[in-house]
Amino acid sequence: MDPLLETDAVRWLGMRAPRGKPGLVSAQYKYDVTFSFLAQDEPLAERLHNLVSTTLKSFLYTKRQRELVGTDGEVTLNRVFVNEARLVVVLHRAGWGATPFTRIEQTAIQNRGFTNGYDFVLMIPLDQPPVPPPWMPKPRIWLNLGRLGESAAVAIIEERVREAGGEPQAETPEQLLARLGEDVRAEHERQAVLGSETGVNMARKEVESLFRELERVAAASRSTGFTVEAVQFPQGGLILVVRGGEVSAHISWANRHGNTLDDSGLFINYWGAPLRFRGVQVSTEQTQLGKTEYRFELTKGLQPGWCPAHSKDSISTDELAMGIVRSLSDHIRRRQKI
Repeated sequence: MDPLLETDAVRWLGMRAPRGKPGLVSAQYKYDVTFSFLAQDEPLAERLHNLVSTTLKSFLYTKRQRELVGTDGEVTLNRVFVNEARLVVVLHRAGWGATPFTRIEQTAIQNRGFTNGYDFVLMIPLDQPPVPPPWMPKPRIWLNLGRLGESAAVAIIEERVREAGGEPQAETPEQLLARLGEDVRAEHERQAVLGSETGVNMARKEVESLFRELERVAAASRSTGFTVEAVQFPQGGLILVVRGGEVSAHISWANRHGNTLDDSGLFINYWGAPLRFRGVQVSTEQTQLGKTEYRFELTKGLQPGWCPAHSKDSISTDELAMGIVRSLSDHIRRRQKI
């Protein structure tokens, strides 16, 4: 193995990863590589898929993920991860294996690993420090994406496919155009949902989920002084105020249309005052500590998320809730100098 791969990309708990066992390699794979990941990491999976697809047969099921549970999709995922993919790349972070889709994929990986060993798995940890799944044998290959970057990751994936008996092939013009067609169709579907009543309902559902999570955190932290107050307006607007000491987070969802998300947004303002819907009102005399704006977005797999204004990087609703709590806590610390 190339020294770069061995020293910089394939250490797990300081142990060298073993090469593939020739006796376990089948030449009858439908795909060279497939990816397993949480919805929040779909953009990364999409980029890696597009990069490796120029030389490898890559399987990415994001476009139909929302159709899988309770259908033959579970059978399809099992078949791909157990029998049809030569290499499985896992974009691993806390929570992987706990969602419906990654739970199916994890079970398939474990079943295949129990029979044939885990040489077919390439772990890319996204948490720092990396925390491997407890069932994964310790001397496993992992890839330091932050250190190497995506282009080097693709080279390592290609090397792993070769070790497993595959051979990267240059993409044909027909394959390139077919992949482009898939991307165009997926983008058309994404835009159609965002410009529909379905998209509006999906966004509202995520806002309500965000508010419930913040209410849950405030209820669990009431002894520290966190409180929450929410109000709903007939025209569809939602407002939540999270208070902590002399600092408040004022979170409002505005959507002007019932059948499109145009001109909609989630606005988060931090104030140096204990705001309430009755009593103290926002005024220019109060200190505004910070503000952020998010728009509701869908990934190509139609998974919901939130993008900061002027950015294409989306985060999940749970990540947004954590970010709000963290920002509110930071403002409280600065105000109280603790």
